Amino acid sequence: MFKRNKKTKPTHITTLEEMNDLTVDGPVLVDFFQKGCAPCQAMDGIVTEIADQFAGGLAVAKVNVAHAPELVQRFKVMSTPTFVVLASAKDAKAVRLHQRWKGTGLIKKDALIKVISDAGAVPAID
Repeated sequence: MFKRNKKTKPTHITTLEEMNDLTVDGPVLVDFFQKGCAPCQAMDGIVTEIADQFAGGLAVAKVNVAHAPELVQRFKVMSTPTFVVLASAKDAKAVRLHQRWKGTGLIKKDALIKVISDAGAVPAID
């Protein structure tokens, strides 16, 4: 009788290998956060909306900085929330991660959408 739409949610990751698995098909938005961070909690809803809006055209990952020191060091995260947009860069030998953009703090949804669209993300079609 009632049809319930299943929402796409961000994937929680803790290792570089898990991140590499996400970048095979297109751009990735990575949200570095920490528990108890008020700006992180404010951005959580926006990140979830973007994950649903771009389902299939963008991978969205959440990284708890307390559980992923390798990723924090790799992306030089100094504060939370920090957002990174990655895209695949093909070179002669392999496909590698390429950081396209990095931002920290409270960021408007429209600004995030512009950045990920510029990286090649395509919104899902309902």
